[in-house]
Amino acid sequence: MSEPFCVPPVTACDKKASGDACSFSDDDGDETISGVCTALPEGGVLACLPQITAVPPPPVTACNGKAAGDACSFTADSKTINGNCRTLPDHNILVCVPPPPVPPPPVTACANKTAGAVCSFTVGDKTVDGICRALDDHDHVLACLPAPVEPPPSPQVTACDHKTAGDTCSASHEGKTFNGICHQLPHGGPLVCLPPPPQPPQEAVQACSGKSTGETCSFSWKDHTLTGACRLWTDGTTEVCAPLCPPH
Repeated sequence: MSEPFCVPPVTACDKKASGDACSFSDDDGDETISGVCTALPEGGVLACLPQITAVPPPPVTACNGKAAGDACSFTADSKTINGNCRTLPDHNILVCVPPPPVPPPPVTACANKTAGAVCSFTVGDKTVDGICRALDDHDHVLACLPAPVEPPPSPQVTACDHKTAGDTCSASHEGKTFNGICHQLPHGGPLVCLPPPPQPPQEAVQACSGKSTGETCSFSWKDHTLTGACRLWTDGTTEVCAPLCPPH
């Protein structure tokens, strides 16, 4: 009966010490396997175990014999990548690191600028002027974006160019031209040409001729006699007969 552990890897380390070089033939005797005598976990028996040498990845091999900052290159997926040798954090090993991607021209144009600063960049043979603004998806990244195009002013605004409030004006609205007065819109708005307010019927004005605000009055209008009281018109000066109950 054969002795235990009488297998080629163990026999190859007979009368050897741990760490000694060793070799043995495979079962078919066709290949010689070299290794190092290593104590097995159970029983401490020495066996000839092949040494597995880890092959450094291409980014590490590319920096062999180089110093930090040196140019380097390696191949990955049939593509050559150029970079510079850099030391990995917490590891005393140089690795070939590709340079960071170059920002697009709109971002480069706002380097060292603040939001709202004027900027410009060139694409092909065209220069684009704009303003540095934060990108929607990256608040911390400024890009040179063209200034928004302001819509053209309405004809009613254009009609009051170089005029003051109260000046007469002429403008078109919905295909119709009218004469009006320039009015200042509230809250700092522009001057706008507005048509004059409608005038009251002459009959309503005549009914209050010589009368005071609040006096009763009446006048005929479209085959109806309307009764009312004298009231000031929207102009603040003209008394008109305002019917108490308009006709049906």
